[in-house]
Amino acid sequence: DVAAAVRAAGGKVLHCPISFAADMSDNPNKNLGILKGCAEGGLFVEGTWNSEICAEITQDESDLKVTGKKGLDAFPGTDLEQQLLANGVETVVLGGFLTNCCVESTMRTAYEKGFNVITLIASAGRLWDAVTDPIIASWSDRCRHRRGRRIPFLFFGGLPACVQRSRKGARKQVVN
Repeated sequence: DVAAAVRAAGGKVLHCPISFAADMSDNPNKNLGILKGCAEGGLFVEGTWNSEICAEITQDESDLKVTGKKGLDAFPGTDLEQQLLANGVETVVLGGFLTNCCVESTMRTAYEKGFNVITLIASAGRLWDAVTDPIIASWSDRCRHRRGRRIPFLFFGGLPACVQRSRKGARKQVVN
């Protein structure tokens, strides 16, 4: 548990949940990109389950919670910078959901504000995709299968994904 290790080392753990009003009036980009999807899907509405930090993320009474996050970057319109400065934080270690959007946006702003920044690679699933996607696309573009050039990739990529997903579900049921 990364958060437990940070606490044990004397560091501060900050949680930066995003939430919107039910009418999405405080969504800064409700007609564009990911935030448009949030608006259209009614996601992260204040007071609902999907605006809360999930139970699998361990929280402690000593953790700090950033308030006011309405966009991809955790700095604008929030108390994040004030909390970092008030706690003498010089190095920010980032990890979380949507590494290629929210974490990356926050990382860039933290750096611009003069903080030392470390982004956890273990949470960077898109890093793997950045390497493998072009390779698979190149193979797929050259494939000459009788049923179509994408079929072998869908089958041989989809089958292991389904098996892995079902095993993950089975493990979760055993743990619970």
